[in-house]
Amino acid sequence: MKIIIVMTIGLLLAFIFGFLFAGLYGAMVFGGILTVSIYLARKRRSSFAFYFIFFIILSMVGYGYMSFGGLLGADPRVLYKLDLIEKDLINKKHNPTWVIISQKRSRILNSILSKSVDGSHHLKGLAVDIYVFDINGDGTFDKADIAILQISNSVIEGKYPELAGSFGDYFLKSNGYLTRHMIHLDIGGKKVRFHK
Repeated sequence: MKIIIVMTIGLLLAFIFGFLFAGLYGAMVFGGILTVSIYLARKRRSSFAFYFIFFIILSMVGYGYMSFGGLLGADPRVLYKLDLIEKDLINKKHNPTWVIISQKRSRILNSILSKSVDGSHHLKGLAVDIYVFDINGDGTFDKADIAILQISNSVIEGKYPELAGSFGDYFLKSNGYLTRHMIHLDIGGKKVRFHK
């Protein structure tokens, strides 16, 4: 029973923290948490090499999970755009807090997601979706945060026309609480403002 509890908690934490950190670092966190879980669940101790091999294998599994889950693979230009937006917001004394929740998607994953469209820029890695916690520092995410983020996006696209693209939010009453925190940004070239 102890093994099941430890492994369940470890797997849950590995997915959560792997998701939050994403990338190679997230894969290592994923593998590390599961390796520690295996260490805690086993009744007998094994060598360092045994756990190191587990760590490497589980990190590769985590990287594969993140790749399939669309957490990796964005075009560096769209990540650069997001970085420029973050810097612009900080320069304007805002406190942007978000995590990237979607980058390059496979066609299979894209078809599963209810709000995605055929021909999505995510298929080419030209888009990112971010889960926004707050922008203006008032502790909540609302239309004011979306407006601030949209203005910053427009400023960056004005300075860097090659980074122009769509800006979308999901802040509709028909969406659930978690979905309403999502913002879509891409560098598809066509400036489109959408609400889903």
